[in-house]
Amino acid sequence: MNLRRACLALCAAAAIACASTPDDLPHEQAAAWAAAFQAGSAAYAEGRSEEAELRLREALEIARAEQPPGLRTGLCLNGLAALSIDRGRFSEAEPTLRRAIGLLEAAGAGNTLQFAAALTNAGVLAMRQGHPAEAERSFARAERVAKAQSGTAATIILQRSLVGLSESMRAQDRDVEADALTPRIEKLCEKQPSALCASIPR
Repeated sequence: MNLRRACLALCAAAAIACASTPDDLPHEQAAAWAAAFQAGSAAYAEGRSEEAELRLREALEIARAEQPPGLRTGLCLNGLAALSIDRGRFSEAEPTLRRAIGLLEAAGAGNTLQFAAALTNAGVLAMRQGHPAEAERSFARAERVAKAQSGTAATIILQRSLVGLSESMRAQDRDVEADALTPRIEKLCEKQPSALCASIPR
């Protein structure tokens, strides 16, 4: 599968998540959460999974001050689910990711890139569990959210969702539909090259 790694909080600048997080924690706690979350995101991007998990759990502990649990908790859980997916711990990832998506949606983040990233994780997880139809639904929903946004992170998440859609369609023997997505993916890759672009069928 081309989408071998799950997507942590945004697949890109974690600062976007921090900037859009509501100010529902005291300033010092909010700053500590942002620092831990960004450190975990950076470690994940660099392939340092143990450090990423340590920092994300630190951020999650700070986020426990949110009552009820909210966006910060959802972002941390999404990151931890991404790590579990990468490690092949699917039974661990599934409930964590389900809770993350529920919290993000309940926090009013259903139209954000954070939510789209979590949906791509759901798609990756479903594909790796052998459920392409379920994966297709998650990738399609992520694509709808991401295409309404702009910027580098939006483009990368849109690439991921479209590549995921293509792969899930091929897994269901719908190659013609999958092939129809290739020009869109190629156009996005011209706009914003990424590691995914090298895996596009030519």
